[in-house]
Amino acid sequence: VYRPRADNTMRGNEAIYAAVSRISNTVASMPLHLYKGYELQAEHPLERLVGLAPNDNFTPFGFLQTMEVFRNTEGSAYALIVPDRLGGVLRLDILDPTRVQPQRNSETGEMWYTVTLDNAKSFPLPGCQMIVVRHMSANGERGIRPIDVLRGTMDYDKQVKDLSLDQLDGVNHGVFVTVPNTGLDEEAREAVIERFLDAYEKSGQRVAILEGGLTATPFSQSPIDAQVLDVERITRNRVATVYNIPPHMLGDYSDVSFSTAEQQMQEFLQLTI
Repeated sequence: VYRPRADNTMRGNEAIYAAVSRISNTVASMPLHLYKGYELQAEHPLERLVGLAPNDNFTPFGFLQTMEVFRNTEGSAYALIVPDRLGGVLRLDILDPTRVQPQRNSETGEMWYTVTLDNAKSFPLPGCQMIVVRHMSANGERGIRPIDVLRGTMDYDKQVKDLSLDQLDGVNHGVFVTVPNTGLDEEAREAVIERFLDAYEKSGQRVAILEGGLTATPFSQSPIDAQVLDVERITRNRVATVYNIPPHMLGDYSDVSFSTAEQQMQEFLQLTI
């Protein structure tokens, strides 16, 4: 089954991008350290690895942020534990989750991960060489993609937005011109209307001088149906439900019951993080 990449999906949906950005930035801002009991292992190489540089391309913030973004979009995030010559941990390399296929050994029950590279070559890796974080899973192997859960919501949101654009294309703002019934034939009435439109356009559609009993009444058509305005709020609420985020974190303050920002943030930390 074809699944569009999550990063392409986020480019077209502000609510999903906001939810993933909020969670990933918060998780990445949290300190990550190595402890033995209650004692910080400041000189341990693994402490320097997670606290200073997981690899040459990421800071600790960027590493955690990227892992959390993958988890909240593709359902699972993978990091390869690259060993050095002595068997220690040299670095942690984030893998594209769309190129990782988890498999369970039917005899031993151990997890293996088949990684496909750019040259289409595949390599099986044991679970002990991988760091795996995932969303809820129905089989314990691959996390459920939140993007798939929100597929119906995104399709509905897109349809309504397309409808709104179509309505905007058909919006007319104009003027009713009433010509007095003085026995003018059709050709004369058209000449009167043409003179009016010419004067109206020359004034930048701001003012026109009326003569001969002409009356002009402006009119406008409502560009968007009133119910269409609720679609964005509905989409934000559904995204907030899937990501277990308070709706006010995505800009919906209609049901906020807290009086301070501190209480709102406490709700986010307790329910989401």
